[in-house]
Parts: sequence; structure tokens; C-alpha cells
Amino acid sequence: MKDERRAVAMMREAAKAALPQAWFIYGTWVHAGVGGIKSDLAQAALWIKKAADTGHEEAAIRYADILLCGIGVRKDAAAGERLLRQTIERGSWRAMNTLSFWYQSGSCGFRQDAALSTEWRNKADATQRTAPR
Repeated sequence: MKDERRAVAMMREAAKAALPQAWFIYGTWVHAGVGGIKSDLAQAALWIKKAADTGHEEAAIRYADILLCGIGVRKDAAAGERLLRQTIERGSWRAMNTLSFWYQSGSCGFRQDAALSTEWRNKADATQRTAPR
């Protein structure tokens, strides 16, 4: 527990240093209540959005989920889908997989469509295969 609290303090300092990866990680930790941090969904959403606004891929995908489901923010499925599609336009196969999941699961009220789910999963697979390692 002591090491976890120390890690949280270090990540908090890194987040203050304007590092998008630190903003994203700290936001996920605030969401989960890691290392003695009180879970605060609204505060977590702010940190994750801050990273997403820089184009950070993982943060953009997570913030799209946050918007879609209204986790710590007002639910805005249209804005979540728009953000996810912007991330796809930048070539993110992970965002394509997420969109496939949304279509497959109907997550948080997203419209289900098996054909579109398959189409996006196939696009994600093809993009991942050609992505630089």
C-alpha cells in the first residue's frame, strides 16, 4: 500500500508537468480509486479528456466511452461517437475495435448492428496487421 501511495503521488506530479500519458493514467487511477485516491468519476473524466484533447489515442477512446455512457459527465452519445470516429480517422485500429464492440453490444444504448460490428472488426484487423510495430 505504501508503494501504491508513492506511485500515486509520483503520477500526480507527472500530471502537473503537462504529460498527456500521465493525465490519462492519473485519470484512470482517479476513476478506480487507486492508492488511496477517492474515486471521483467527474474528476477522472476531466483528466482523461485533457489527455484526449491532445490526440492521445487511449484517452480519446476512453473519453468516447465516458461520453457514450455518461460516466462522471452528462451522457452525450453523439459526442462520444464523433470523438471515436475522429480517432478512427487518425488510423486507430483500437478505436475501430471499440466501435465494433459498441455495435455488437449495444453498450449504453448505442444502436446494435451485427453487420456494422463485423465490418468494423474486419477493418480493425486489417489496419492492425499493417500497423508499424
